[in-house]
Amino acid sequence: MPLEPILPPNLPTPPSGLAQRLARLADGARAGEQGAGTDLRQACGLLEAHFVGWLLREMRQTVPHDGLLPYGPTEETYDQLFDDALAKNIAHGGGLGLARVIEQQLLRRQPAPAAGPADPAARPPDLPSAESR
Repeated sequence: MPLEPILPPNLPTPPSGLAQRLARLADGARAGEQGAGTDLRQACGLLEAHFVGWLLREMRQTVPHDGLLPYGPTEETYDQLFDDALAKNIAHGGGLGLARVIEQQLLRRQPAPAAGPADPAARPPDLPSAESR
């Protein structure tokens, strides 16, 4: 019986289209397109900054807000802006190393085959055909 993956609660969704953009940039970098490698590195850095920002927000929720001064919407906005700026600086300065690992994995990934009609003659020889099952 397969195990279901356990995802952390409140995991934010990355910016829309980021997975497709990363795959497209990785394909371009492998093909030697000019500037694709730099763009891929920047996109991986943005993904790491997004993740680090989420970590900082989750950690900040563990800090009690009891104190001499009341905690309100102004402090909450400041904390969010501070966490976002801190996440970008952490990721830009090398961060957790996630951007580098993601970039390497994307560059090693084989490009996705073009979608088209299934050709039985194109089946790899080690896979059994439907008749032999």
